[in-house]
Amino acid sequence: MWEKFNRTEEGSKPPERVVLKPINYPVSIVLLWAKAIEGNQEVQVFLLEQGYAELFHATNAIFLVQESRDWLMQNGYAHLMAMINTCEGHKNAG
Repeated sequence: MWEKFNRTEEGSKPPERVVLKPINYPVSIVLLWAKAIEGNQEVQVFLLEQGYAELFHATNAIFLVQESRDWLMQNGYAHLMAMINTCEGHKNAG
């Protein structure tokens, strides 16, 4: 009966351990990120140019850009992607 829960079955593997990067920002950067989320592309590019690539990609991920969603997951910002998924109503994100 419990065979279907065996992790040794082909195609199922345990989740990989992900190292998360810190997301501590000055208030001014958080305010700029809010403007980027509102749709200000000039501010969004500014964030990217100033070294906040994760906020650039998080903004794109909010607007359903899959490449940015993948970037967040692959570059240590899975917690930002989890926040976005939770806001989208995905029950398993948190």
